[in-house]
Amino acid sequence: TNPGAITVVAGLHNKELVSESVRRQFLPVRAVIVHPGWNPDKLENDLAILRLSTPATFNAYVQPACLLGPDPRPGSTVYLIGWGSEMLNGQPHHVLKQAPVQVIGNCE
Repeated sequence: TNPGAITVVAGLHNKELVSESVRRQFLPVRAVIVHPGWNPDKLENDLAILRLSTPATFNAYVQPACLLGPDPRPGSTVYLIGWGSEMLNGQPHHVLKQAPVQVIGNCE
């Protein structure tokens, strides 16, 4: 993946509200670090770290993400966050959404 083709937009909640534009920070990506165990055939370890060219400025709208320590146990609740569709082939949302999901083990 070409890092120069990616820009992180921090502080974005509603993609359609122009009034939110003053909160947004556009941060170029310097490097993409793909998980060493990524397997595209099985969608395992589908994760990457984006190293920014300039740091974000934390404020009321831009905060660091809280990451869990060790792997969460199967059956525990975690949250998905994004603007994606809630249905297969559905339209993406304009407002940031979150949904609780239960962790399943790799053997399931």
